[in-house]
Amino acid sequence: MRTAIVVALLSFAWAGPAAALDCPEWKRMTPEQKTARIERKTESHLKSNVSKRFTSEDPVAMRSCMYEFTPEIVARYDHLCEQGQSTANALDDLFDKYFLSCVQ
Repeated sequence: MRTAIVVALLSFAWAGPAAALDCPEWKRMTPEQKTARIERKTESHLKSNVSKRFTSEDPVAMRSCMYEFTPEIVARYDHLCEQGQSTANALDDLFDKYFLSCVQ
């Protein structure tokens, strides 16, 4: 079951054109803008057809879980950018790892 979830969410991540966010753009954002970006990404994932299959039982819990992780996601991406370790899809990859950890 867990493998099916991972495969489905990965296919979701690759399903459309990536709205990759590079570090220079990220660094120009305020902390509030960074948080809002992650929250919008959460809402977008929760509304997607792929995610609905895994969060339909309790989307509120999924949203709460992701919102709790938002400061950590922001901090980790800040760190990746400062260390020069960010790739074109690093924020998406980081987000997906947290999203998967919230799937129940």
